[in-house]
Amino acid sequence: MKGTARHAWRAAAGENDALVDTARVATRATRWCPPSKRARRDDAVDIACAGGGVTQTKEGRIAIDCFFVFTFFLPDNPNLTFIQIWLHREAALREVSMFLNGAADKLKREQEQRKAELQRRHVSEQRAAAVAETAARARDDLEKAERHELRMREAEERVVLERIMANNEGVSWEARLSGVRSDAAVVKGIRNRADDKVTLPQSSWRALQNAGAASAERGHLFFEIAVVDGAEDGATKNTIRTHAAVLGFDGVEGEVGLPSSLLAQLGVGTSLLARGDEKQNEEETTDETMLDADADAFASAFGASSSTDVLVSYRRLPKGTHCVLQPLDQSFQHELAVAEGVDLRSLLETAMTKRCTLTVGDDVFVTSSENKTYALKCVAVTPDDASAVSLMETDIEVDIAPSEDYENAMRLLAENAQKRLAAAALAADALNDAKQQKDREAGVAAAEATANALAQAEAKDRQARFQASCAKSLPPEPSVGAMNSDEIVSARFTFPNGTTKTRRFFKTDLLATAFDFVRAEGGAGENVAFNLVTRYPRVVVAEKDNSEGGTFSAQIGSSEKFLSAVAGGGALFVEKITNKSDA
Repeated sequence: MKGTARHAWRAAAGENDALVDTARVATRATRWCPPSKRARRDDAVDIACAGGGVTQTKEGRIAIDCFFVFTFFLPDNPNLTFIQIWLHREAALREVSMFLNGAADKLKREQEQRKAELQRRHVSEQRAAAVAETAARARDDLEKAERHELRMREAEERVVLERIMANNEGVSWEARLSGVRSDAAVVKGIRNRADDKVTLPQSSWRALQNAGAASAERGHLFFEIAVVDGAEDGATKNTIRTHAAVLGFDGVEGEVGLPSSLLAQLGVGTSLLARGDEKQNEEETTDETMLDADADAFASAFGASSSTDVLVSYRRLPKGTHCVLQPLDQSFQHELAVAEGVDLRSLLETAMTKRCTLTVGDDVFVTSSENKTYALKCVAVTPDDASAVSLMETDIEVDIAPSEDYENAMRLLAENAQKRLAAAALAADALNDAKQQKDREAGVAAAEATANALAQAEAKDRQARFQASCAKSLPPEPSVGAMNSDEIVSARFTFPNGTTKTRRFFKTDLLATAFDFVRAEGGAGENVAFNLVTRYPRVVVAEKDNSEGGTFSAQIGSSEKFLSAVAGGGALFVEKITNKSDA
């Protein structure tokens, strides 16, 4: 019988490879048979399969639009040649459909995750590239600014040099000498125009004559005195400058004699230029008080001087007509400028007669009748071609500018006002940024709400389609008087939301029909596995119970658990197990 059945099946199947491949898994199909019809594990069983195909809907879901016909040939039962079991698509192939749908969802999630990761990486790379480009642009701008500043400085130096050459009428002479302290004017008893007169060596006079500067037509000789600061590349950089006249050309070769007031103007401490033991160095702290001392005693106290390098350059200075002096503190205005009985004009004339030149940046010292000294800085001269003027044989008009303290106070007020304006601007920007951020967050929230609404609508529509599909797969509900009530079972279901539904089933209906009814009424969603349970005594009815055949093809009449659960009229509660898409 075994050979005859196999031969008959092969004749029916023909050369269909799909049926032949299906027949090779016949032993696995035995679990779909009812218990009374199941062949033993060691029996030879052949299976033939007929059906439709698998299609993919527009929504991307997998739909099985066929049913299978399984034909079993039992060689041990000659009276029963074959058994045909027709399994409905929703009952027999739900597991396959759920698996395929889960795989499709998983693939879609993985694709979305990869897409999001690629987008994040692209955004990160763009941000890094933007930061690098900004840094490179900032470096380029800084280098351009430095080059521009260097060109501007060089251009200014060329302009200054051209102006100097124009003032000197083409005469140029300069010499680097060792500057030493000289009190030759005090020794010679010279009081007027002595604060800025220097002593040069005889060789300087010969050099000036050769250059054409020492002539009667050119008048007084003036020189620019600059402290030389050596740079790393060997070049020289003049840091502090002032101007002076010449006292005589009887100095030591290689040296220039500078009065103490001129040294102070150049920022060189006189204590560094005096030679002697520690006692003599300590005595130099009283330098200013010794200016009016006896010349011999003064020379004896300081002796010969050590030197500092200075650059002496010939300059032809115009006669000054106007200058602006600025007090260093407010005491000058409070005590002299507005005080009664103080001849400010006479005090200024006395201060000016001590000098031969006046350079922008020089300090002019005015001494009151109480022997109190006030310092004023020169901030402007006229003419300003050389930033210095001659005070010899000229009348110069003097204006007093607000003191540095006053200007500092006004500058602080302006800076505070600027800071307040900047703080207000920052606060306004922060408020604007907060408003923009709030608007962006509102836009994001609105977009998320719209997306959630669309997702909820889609989920609701999908659930409705799922319920309609489940309802369509249900067999007709039997009426009360349609047939013997022994063939009808009435079951009452209580859903998770508290809704109660009642339906009648034929005992010959599949047990899966009761579960489909729960899904059709919205008691469970798609891909949600659940059991039907009673409260007390607790009875659990599974959709596929191994104790009752382990298949979806079990009938209601053969399910003792289901019949016992509904026998007393009690409700069957829907108890969720897990979400299959997460499994």
